[in-house]
Amino acid sequence: MSKITKEKINATVKLLPISVSAYVQQVNLMLAGSEKLDLVQTFPPLNYPGLAAKQSLIPLDDLLEQHGQDIKQALAPEILNSANVNGKIHGLPGLRGYSQYFGVTMRKDLVDKYNIDLSKIKTYADLEPVFKTIKENEPGVAPLVKAGPFGIVDAMLMSNIDTLGSNNGMGVLRVGEDDKLLNMYETKEYAEAATLVRKWYQAGYMPKDIATSQELGGNIVKAGKGFAYMTNFGVDLGKSSRDTGVEMVDVALTDPVANVLDVTVFLTGIAKNSQNPEKAMQFLNLLYKDKEVYDLLAFGLEGKHYEKKEGNMIALPSGESGYTGPTTIGDSFLGYLWEGTDPDFIEKSKDLDSKARLSKGLGFMFDESNLKTEVAAVNNVINQYVAALNVGAIDPDKALPELNKQLKDAGADKIIEEKQKQFDAFLKSSK
Repeated sequence: MSKITKEKINATVKLLPISVSAYVQQVNLMLAGSEKLDLVQTFPPLNYPGLAAKQSLIPLDDLLEQHGQDIKQALAPEILNSANVNGKIHGLPGLRGYSQYFGVTMRKDLVDKYNIDLSKIKTYADLEPVFKTIKENEPGVAPLVKAGPFGIVDAMLMSNIDTLGSNNGMGVLRVGEDDKLLNMYETKEYAEAATLVRKWYQAGYMPKDIATSQELGGNIVKAGKGFAYMTNFGVDLGKSSRDTGVEMVDVALTDPVANVLDVTVFLTGIAKNSQNPEKAMQFLNLLYKDKEVYDLLAFGLEGKHYEKKEGNMIALPSGESGYTGPTTIGDSFLGYLWEGTDPDFIEKSKDLDSKARLSKGLGFMFDESNLKTEVAAVNNVINQYVAALNVGAIDPDKALPELNKQLKDAGADKIIEEKQKQFDAFLKSSK
């Protein structure tokens, strides 16, 4: 990659791989110190608005004007401006299909073995007899595992609840309803989903250590120890199979929707530690226009990490490739398509975006810089309860009232009130 970037922008590139489980802690340590760091990709546990508010990420507006013309051409204005904090852009979303279905992905071999009728699965509750079949007939295989850092309850709510970028559930919006912001843990939707997941947990449909395990669901399925996990997907119905190395089937349980988190879940910013922000922006700009640079970052080396097939298709070489690149930085539509992907994936993704239900919150970013005490206190409460609630490991009938009382005591109402004020101003300015 550096051979190319040296010629094109007179800069070299050093990648810093960090495991998912250590990412938040390590990046926060790097940002807090003076370690050399240029580009940072954020996701919800890293709290992008908080990083922007405390200036750990620098404003990008001027740099975009000077060195980001291809970025501005690639991203629609509402997408480019979706990560504004205090009127400044501090992070850039990748260009990809933003609209998603939410549902469940399951091992096809077991679906076929037990003649599971997918057409009868219309709601999350309809999964119960499926999980029962797997538990009774497949010892050593957990019917349901969690996909990643989000819990199972969270995944079930994402189509109807827009968290407006929040990672603590304070000030969420019901998609398609009025503009009143809510405490997610006081909504009937959360209580109903938590009750259902608790029932599944007590029935033994999930690993007993699911609340504390750091193992990703895809890896558990790949190891033959899991059957299904909640997921989100667009028109690329082969993604779950590639993630697990096992043939999977996806079942959509919602209409397509585009929430704030769908657009801003992964953002790339320039760290305050950067010694040359101009070069960092020039490199970012390449990722929105240069297929060769994008493909190197996203897919690695041809012949080692992937093999070229017909057209723009690639496949994994025999065995593991040993490389997983970030496909959420830059213009993913520049990149190769994995074998098994619909050749019309890009056009269909754009079509899905045009049909999706859009949240009113697209483009809103909450500035919590004046609420640091309350946010810290609320997050402490969340950390005590929510990981277990989200996978059914504790009783919601008992835990939810306790949680909500402690959230109020910690300052939840003050956070929601300030977020509502900012959201109302955002809606007014958007008209």
